[in-house]
Amino acid sequence: MQIPKDPTTGGLSRGDIREQSRRVFEGLKESMREAGGSLRDVTLVQVFLISAADWSAMNEVWAEYFTEAPFPERATIVAKELARPEMLIEIVAFAYVEAA
Repeated sequence: MQIPKDPTTGGLSRGDIREQSRRVFEGLKESMREAGGSLRDVTLVQVFLISAADWSAMNEVWAEYFTEAPFPERATIVAKELARPEMLIEIVAFAYVEAA
């Protein structure tokens, strides 16, 4: 699971949906690197948004990170609220990384 953490402070990003989307995808990229993989190993992403109006902006940021096929499957869920009121997005990602 990735939430929009600010890498400088370690706290939550309070930016707009584009900024928060970048934070979650950067966090996912770092988690994949630590596991010995990359974003190319991601097979499924569940995106939770609090507003359907944020989908286009989130999708623009998504396209900056997932640039080559095969692309992961994606489900986008609009939720009434997330765990923290300042969060506009949260993701859950599934990946397959072969053991070294």
